[in-house]
Amino acid sequence: LSAFVSAAEPAPGRITDLSWMVGYWTGPFGERTLEEFWMHAASDTVTGSVRLTRDGVTEMVEFILIEQVGDSLLFRVRQWFPGLRERHEEPQIMTLKEIGDRRVVFESAGGFDFRTLGYSRPSEDRFLIDVETITGERIQLELHPR
Repeated sequence: LSAFVSAAEPAPGRITDLSWMVGYWTGPFGERTLEEFWMHAASDTVTGSVRLTRDGVTEMVEFILIEQVGDSLLFRVRQWFPGLRERHEEPQIMTLKEIGDRRVVFESAGGFDFRTLGYSRPSEDRFLIDVETITGERIQLELHPR
């Protein structure tokens, strides 16, 4: 872990601070449909699974593991194309940048597709994903309960 977080000290946070993420969320991602399922925190982890589809065909699936590491949180994700062909050889890793009331932001620990990735739940029926790409583009996705 120290090799990944040496550039910036991760923000403090607890896995229990993410209880608001729980649920099955879906919404548009361009011409695709994004589905996210977040499980309740158990012990020192929160897990999520993601499916991206277009026209009835699955384009990608991913598994997210957010772990309690010391006084902070570590975000790891693995992605697969159809047939479980890996998108990356190793998990992509992000460290906790900030956490607040019903929102969390992670930042790349190097080699990630995004500079930052944030989740928030401004109301019971809205789940937002805010992305800053490595080129600086900002994208917001709005999901709703399924």
